[in-house]
Amino acid sequence: MKLQNLCIIFLAIALPVIIILSVYVSFQVDTVALKTRYDDYLTNASHETIMAFQLNTANNEFLTVSDAKIRDIEAALNIFSSTLATSFGTTSASRSRIMSYVPALCFTLYDGYYIYTPTKSWETSSFTHELKAYVYYSRQYTNELRNKILTINYSLDNYIAVFYYNGNSYISKAGYLEVVPSNKESFLSGLDENARKYYNDAWNFTEWFNNEILNDINTSKTNSLKVTRDNGNSALPGVSSEFNNEKYDVIKESITNNLIQAMHVYGRNSNHDFEMPKLTDEDWEVILNNVCFISFMQGLPVGTSSYNNYTIVPSTENQEAISENTIYYINVDNNKNAIGSYHRVWCPELSTKYKIEGYSKKEFKNKDNAKFKNVPACYYCVVRASSDSIDNVDKYYVENNYPLGYNVEARKKTYYSALAKEKIKLPKLSDFISGSVKLTK
Repeated sequence: MKLQNLCIIFLAIALPVIIILSVYVSFQVDTVALKTRYDDYLTNASHETIMAFQLNTANNEFLTVSDAKIRDIEAALNIFSSTLATSFGTTSASRSRIMSYVPALCFTLYDGYYIYTPTKSWETSSFTHELKAYVYYSRQYTNELRNKILTINYSLDNYIAVFYYNGNSYISKAGYLEVVPSNKESFLSGLDENARKYYNDAWNFTEWFNNEILNDINTSKTNSLKVTRDNGNSALPGVSSEFNNEKYDVIKESITNNLIQAMHVYGRNSNHDFEMPKLTDEDWEVILNNVCFISFMQGLPVGTSSYNNYTIVPSTENQEAISENTIYYINVDNNKNAIGSYHRVWCPELSTKYKIEGYSKKEFKNKDNAKFKNVPACYYCVVRASSDSIDNVDKYYVENNYPLGYNVEARKKTYYSALAKEKIKLPKLSDFISGSVKLTK
């Protein structure tokens, strides 16, 4: 057979394959580009939502009222749907079509969460997203032999609400779990009045929780929750302890199970195959330590496949929770006027020659009611961005050969005072549960 004939045969076979492969590759590239664009749409909508939530809660003086909180959440969720619809180039009237690919949205807050998911109207057979009832981070513990039932509502930090039935009466109380150092009086002496009240109340609550509740129900699981000086079982966030392991397990299990159920119910009634994706350890690290907005988008047709993704956006500028990273520190004169910039507590530029005070980061924002709105951020702190854990004070002190004038103890006193002061001001729906009711037969 002549070479020309072989070439013609090769081209007749190979050319269509090359063309098909070229089209396929081009199609796949377009699909990847489209999925990347959809990632941006979902991320942008989620960021707009958390920003709206932060703005709403910052201006809401009735944050402890559940109806007001629900209105703030619903207003932020409305921003999500409108922003997503705009990104996809649809009108607000047709945004329900885009939202049909959103099986669930979740706001994780200080002591619980809301899930926003489609619910079917049996009258019209259409789906409308609705905000489900608030779910607390709670778990029940029982001693069946002694007819005792304990329910604990956990939070993002060391605050808990306790509901206990001891066999003949119901008891409820809420408070912070703190292990005050053995030199309690010395520890409290350098703190301001609010901080002393916080630590005294927290220590009293902790002893009540350990001795009157956990000792009474007396199970292996509940005994592992005791927060005492000698066992190192801290309830403070970010610390490795049996108490925190249990709390994190409760939060993860509750959020996961309820999202699975919400997606399953929607999928079963809408003939879509929605399912809860497996969140990574890094995802949970964000959720367990912050107020967050979690968004899911699934089943949107993209070429020969479908778009499935989720985003998790944390919030650090709200009135829901206080953490180490939401507090800044500043030198002040005798009239409480700011001296210099504001800092992290470990910053060497934060001088111990002057008085140090800590405030929530909202006091340094460019707003009319901010206490230090014209005070600049410390350049050193911005460049050396780090967690504001008190451990970093000791770490910096040691790593830098004990710098003269660093004054570790003064920084620690300010740290504990500022954190306590902000925590005690934090509004909590379970502040009003304390009491007991004795049953009569």
